[in-house]
Amino acid sequence: MSGVLVCGTTTADRFSRTKPRQASRICMVMVATTVISVSSITSKRASAEIVQYTYTGEITSITFNQNNVLGDLQIGDAFDGVFEFDLSVPDVFPDNPTTGSYDQDGVMNVNLPAISLDYSGHLFIWVHNDTTALPGDQFGIAADNSFGDFNVSFFGVTLTDTTALAFDSDALPSLLQLLDFDGTVFRLSGHRISTFDSFQVKGALTSLILVPAPSTVIVALALFGGAGLRRCRRRSV
Repeated sequence: MSGVLVCGTTTADRFSRTKPRQASRICMVMVATTVISVSSITSKRASAEIVQYTYTGEITSITFNQNNVLGDLQIGDAFDGVFEFDLSVPDVFPDNPTTGSYDQDGVMNVNLPAISLDYSGHLFIWVHNDTTALPGDQFGIAADNSFGDFNVSFFGVTLTDTTALAFDSDALPSLLQLLDFDGTVFRLSGHRISTFDSFQVKGALTSLILVPAPSTVIVALALFGGAGLRRCRRRSV
């Protein structure tokens, strides 16, 4: 006999069938671990309603860039970056129905051809809904603190819609779409603290994309995990 018969199978047969089952269990553990990890991130941010956007653009004006403090920057150069804010933060002036002001901590980043600036701290955010002083709608987000070796007088993005159709209130918008605005400005001005070299540049946005929330990622992982389990089961046959 080639092996000991147990319930109609040889010991070798039983051993060979163990591997696919182990592989299936490994796949299940990997998928479960991934979903649990993303779920934990979501639960930590549950008290906030964070939205994150990536943006791209082109430099449209360079007022000054002393000693190439921002690198050898040229008009037409491409840039990209990220900003995020919390939708749950209340309006500083709730009694003003057309102007929302939202002071909060957040993140803003820009990548220029020769240098990247990464800011994490206090952000000033405003939403204008067809005010008397500023006809039309406007959304703005800007850093207002020094960071690293940079002291910025303005570092942020402003979106303007002169038709006043972008917003129907001064609440923080849950979705910003570039096509809703006829004016977009990225502005970066200030100086380098260690050298006192000043800079002032502007750009126009070419894209603005909402990054999927973690809850959306969990759904995608669940779908991917199901497909992965099916593949594992096919391999085990």
